[in-house]
Amino acid sequence: MHLRRLAAAALLTVLGLAASSSHAASDPAWYQVRPGDNLTLIARAFGTSVDRLRRVNGLTDDTIQPGQRIEITEPLTGAGSPQWRPPYQGRAPVVSEFGPYEQDRIILPRTGVAVASSVGSEVMVPATGVVRFLAPMEDLGVVAIIEHAQGYHTVLRPLDLSSVPWQPGQCVLGGDLFGHVAAPPDGPLEPYLHLELRRDSKAIPPDRLIR
Repeated sequence: MHLRRLAAAALLTVLGLAASSSHAASDPAWYQVRPGDNLTLIARAFGTSVDRLRRVNGLTDDTIQPGQRIEITEPLTGAGSPQWRPPYQGRAPVVSEFGPYEQDRIILPRTGVAVASSVGSEVMVPATGVVRFLAPMEDLGVVAIIEHAQGYHTVLRPLDLSSVPWQPGQCVLGGDLFGHVAAPPDGPLEPYLHLELRRDSKAIPPDRLIR
């Protein structure tokens, strides 16, 4: 069990690094129009231009409808710094700190934090971005990676996949309900939400994601 958890932790680190390096802001994405949206709002949120949105989507004017899919090339490239918020409601104690820790005389990296969270708790999008990964991983549960502007990525787990309405490549707004916390996949632990913040392929303290 110890070796499996160690391998899983290493795999998550590799996954996070892959997300930061391979999913550059030049990768395309798409946004589903919501009531009250217009092309100007969408362009501003995802760092592009109205002219580019018109051209890429073959639009002859600025008319769009709720539910319509808008393709976005090079999303986030022109966006400013992300506006961060905690991805959970209320206050929750940190039960696992960021940074190296010792287990069985081995120093291991901890690339994020875990906050106490009940099963079924809501998980919010911490800042506007693009879903780049959403899938189960052994001993980790369902893992989500969201790309944000300025080279940032966030990692959230474990999630109840049936509660997540988003797809890889889909744009999300800060504060959107992303899904719900799932039961711990790695043994008889108290429920938690694991959070990571990465910039330019490097895990950094996720203080701005914690109340």
